[in-house]
Amino acid sequence: KYSCVSETLTAVAMLSAENIFYRPASSTNNGDNNSSTKAAADAHRRFYSYEGDLPTLVTIYDCWRNEAVYYVASQNHPTRRKMKQPKNSHHGSNTKNSKLTHLEWCKRNYINASSLAR
Repeated sequence: KYSCVSETLTAVAMLSAENIFYRPASSTNNGDNNSSTKAAADAHRRFYSYEGDLPTLVTIYDCWRNEAVYYVASQNHPTRRKMKQPKNSHHGSNTKNSKLTHLEWCKRNYINASSLAR
């Protein structure tokens, strides 16, 4: 009726993951800690929705699917195979349209990588 089955399933799946966001470890000796903490907060703010936690979780997942490429190791071969082919990018090109790998995207956005890969 409301055409929101996909969003509902995404929200339920994201709720089952633990600790989606992470903050850099604090250290009194590290002068760069304040900038890292601020960078993490700024990255997290990108996903926040005034509508609540569920839309925020759906936004995180949607951004990840649109901006990152996730690789899965094949059981038959030790090499990696692509789970999702990137759109608008060529193999090996370093254009602005090419997607980040799963780990690069998670590191850049201070997202727990294991929470999105299952």
